[in-house]
Amino acid sequence: RNTSQNTTQNLQLISDTAAPGTTPEPENSMVCAAGLSRTAIVLIGFTASCSCASSAFVTSGIGISSRPSAHLALSPAVRPHHARVGGGVVRLRSAATLGGQQDAKQGALSKVAWGQLQSKEFRHPVDLRATRALERLFPFPEVFRAGPGAVVEQAVYLENLSTSIRVGPNQLPRIHASVLQALKVLNLEDCPVEVFVKQNSQPNAYTMAMQGKKPFIVIHSSLVDLMTEAELQAVIAHELGHLKCEHGIFITMANLLTIAAESLPFVSLFSDAIRGSMMQWMQAAELTCDRAALLVSQDPKVVVSVIMKLTGGSRSFASDLNPDAFLKQARDFEEESNNSWIGRRMAASAAQVRTHPLPVTRVQELDKWSQSPEYLALLQKGVPLKPLPPAPL
Repeated sequence: RNTSQNTTQNLQLISDTAAPGTTPEPENSMVCAAGLSRTAIVLIGFTASCSCASSAFVTSGIGISSRPSAHLALSPAVRPHHARVGGGVVRLRSAATLGGQQDAKQGALSKVAWGQLQSKEFRHPVDLRATRALERLFPFPEVFRAGPGAVVEQAVYLENLSTSIRVGPNQLPRIHASVLQALKVLNLEDCPVEVFVKQNSQPNAYTMAMQGKKPFIVIHSSLVDLMTEAELQAVIAHELGHLKCEHGIFITMANLLTIAAESLPFVSLFSDAIRGSMMQWMQAAELTCDRAALLVSQDPKVVVSVIMKLTGGSRSFASDLNPDAFLKQARDFEEESNNSWIGRRMAASAAQVRTHPLPVTRVQELDKWSQSPEYLALLQKGVPLKPLPPAPL
């Protein structure tokens, strides 16, 4: 490929308004991750001394509709499998059905936490296999942490500190309390993550941690407006899932591998296959983080509602949105797309242009895992938590 074209594309990968590997989307679409700042782009290019190195540094986000290219497919390994639903009636199990404990005084469900929770206990199988493969290919991740990633992390952290509101005990204290509870549930209490709220009309949240010294989560103000407190905590938990699984460092390593594959003679012949495998993993990583959101919310309806609102939600009719109906819609899509060749091609095509799985795929995968023996066993092992105080009237 022409070097100048590569440079332009790589800068576009981490623009402020598009997800990794995408072109900017219209205002009403949900990007999968906000990119790095232009200052960070310059620092990456200077530090790495390579015109294409900047595309290796990406952030991970909650959003819905990123479109990297027309040839990247969601592997069948990531597609959900479901039993038939009789009578067309679909019900999500509530937290009470799934093993939560009732608080006698509050009359509310108390959550559980896991003091020894490891990421492998909730990771999607494709995510786990791909990560182990990358660990074998790159046995020294410290090289990536100490390289350009350190400069990027510091630059973006300073930008957040200067252009956003930092959440803390004296600043947005209810969000802060929600973050602390999510950290405790996921056994991340030692993680020095900071949360920032940034003014932005696109509902989104994203995270980044290269060195691990200054991990952060950025939440857009429009997302805060759109979500309930429980849903906002699920969003935060999704981003904490990326941090717990260290997706940032492994995505960086995978991107470098892809860049090498596209640049070297002969190896470039296999670049499409390599990129396809990488996309399969990134989509599975998002499913992993949806599971992290469920571990914190401990109510499938909350996480499904987050995905539903990111798909087509609005404050003006939020009270009319129905997670059960959205799950039925997801299963209707699967049935319709499986019953005709055109439907299968349309479903495959839709999967090929996204770094995140289709919203309906995410919902079905989450529903399946919420009823799995693995999830139910985790709930039984959890230790009850003190509930968050009720919101002020």
